[in-house]
Amino acid sequence: MVHLESLRMTVTVAAHLGLHMWQVDFVSTFLNSELTHTVYMRVPPGFWGGEGKEEAEVAKRELMDRFEAKDLGEPEHLLGMRIKCNEATQSVHLSQCTYLKRILK
Repeated sequence: MVHLESLRMTVTVAAHLGLHMWQVDFVSTFLNSELTHTVYMRVPPGFWGGEGKEEAEVAKRELMDRFEAKDLGEPEHLLGMRIKCNEATQSVHLSQCTYLKRILK
């Protein structure tokens, strides 16, 4: 579950900071069940240290080794929005045209 405002802000910050976005779909049965304990996640060492894309790839591979997941690559569509990033200008364009056309039919 995600708030669209949170998604827009995350994509905007990533574009402004020149970060690469990557989409991974985790197959998880616990998302729709009641949690009986607190779940903590920690960021892998080196992830925020600016070491580069290699460390992010290692973190992604480790997550995919531990969980059933599908690598979807750089996002072009996410939750009904088309995402177009321009690394040169550090800008992002989000479009909900497909969603609007479906509603207006």
